Amino acid sequence: MIQFLLLHIIAIKGQKLLKTLELYGNNEISGIIKVEKNDENLLIAFYFENVNYPIALVSREEIHDTDFNTTVKPIFIESQKVMFFDYESIQIHYHTHLIELNYMDNIYYYARDRFGPFKLKIEVYSKPRSTCTNNCQGFIISKTMQNSKCNQNCECETGYFGSYCQFELLRIDQDVNYKIHLSPHKAVYLSFQFDKEAILIADDVIDPITASFGLLGYKGFEIPDQTSYTAILHSQLSLTKLIQNFKIKFKDANTLIVGLQSQTDQTINIIMKPEQTATILSGNCMFLAFASFNIIMIILCFGVTNLCKQKEIIVKKRRRIKVRPPKIENNPKNFSSQFFKKYFESYDYEDFVQINPSYSQTTQCVVCMDDLNLKEISITPCGHVFHHQCLMKWLMKILNCPSCRFQIIYQQVIDGGWLGSKLSSNSLSQLQNSKSQPTIQGSSFLIENTENADIVQMMEKVDEN
Repeated sequence: MIQFLLLHIIAIKGQKLLKTLELYGNNEISGIIKVEKNDENLLIAFYFENVNYPIALVSREEIHDTDFNTTVKPIFIESQKVMFFDYESIQIHYHTHLIELNYMDNIYYYARDRFGPFKLKIEVYSKPRSTCTNNCQGFIISKTMQNSKCNQNCECETGYFGSYCQFELLRIDQDVNYKIHLSPHKAVYLSFQFDKEAILIADDVIDPITASFGLLGYKGFEIPDQTSYTAILHSQLSLTKLIQNFKIKFKDANTLIVGLQSQTDQTINIIMKPEQTATILSGNCMFLAFASFNIIMIILCFGVTNLCKQKEIIVKKRRRIKVRPPKIENNPKNFSSQFFKKYFESYDYEDFVQINPSYSQTTQCVVCMDDLNLKEISITPCGHVFHHQCLMKWLMKILNCPSCRFQIIYQQVIDGGWLGSKLSSNSLSQLQNSKSQPTIQGSSFLIENTENADIVQMMEKVDEN
């Protein structure tokens, strides 16, 4: 009884309303408040009406739009000005902002809303200095629910939380169904005591719901943070991972606050259940183990098969495959360069014409159409002269004379005996005094007018001479 009377006396003497302002604005309202000098703290209460995202700031200096940025948490970017604000109310878009500060002669205020116009009421109170931030000394504002219990520490009564115990809180138990109405720009806060695993199940959800999380009793982490811990609730939401992270960071934490917000007006059913984590004997894990085993077996079979193929390829490469040379009676389609160099003689054109004057009129290679005197020459079994390299490239592709299309026989070249053969018994020096020149000259005439059989006979006569 005595304690109650003391609290009542403190409530009467402890609070004093110094000034009241009622204002209207479009998007922002700013001004200055002057109060009588006193040695106590001041508490300024901002009451917003018809707002969605209210912000209230107080400073010793005039405040402008460029002095702050509310995109993240909010962060105030002007370092030269000291500003006071109710971070909790800004964070959850609460319609009442409470700001404590030491006495100032001139109090500059700034209030705004993202969507205007709006109505604002400002009340300035004096407050005794106290380390207790939730007004356990009896400071009571009529429009703000003050539900505190004052023992050695100031704590909020069940059903409220925040620095001033100004936010309502609905405690839920597991396996109990709760019907909750959600309105745009207004959050509903739930709390429950957690252990390890939990899942939040929602029925009759029309539009996705934003869920943000906080920890009861941890200043700075108590108000659900929409920037750090946020998830989307469609039909159900697992909270197990979040609870495990909170348990690691805050070992004594046991009460989770869940803030629910919706862009549309809807009524949902909420129930909290313990989450059944999968065990090794559950159907999902058995299926996963079976699938993993099959994948491993397929990989092993593929690896063994690939290894066998690699060994087989290596063995085949190590084997030496003997290739038999073509039979002499089977004439090939062309000559190799080694074969040509072995059986075809090369001459200097001037030396060759000096020994064989009958070829003096042949001055052009019909393969490249250049002068024969520019390079070394060779002669075909049918008696036509070409550049040595031109004739070799030609016979490596086709076994006909470039000039008369006489078919050059493989065996005929090997046997030799013709003028351009390296195996000819008549060397270039021996042919100088030989009477075979008229015969060769005549053979040139025969080559152009006889068939292949006559050419072979003519070449044999030349060889005999």
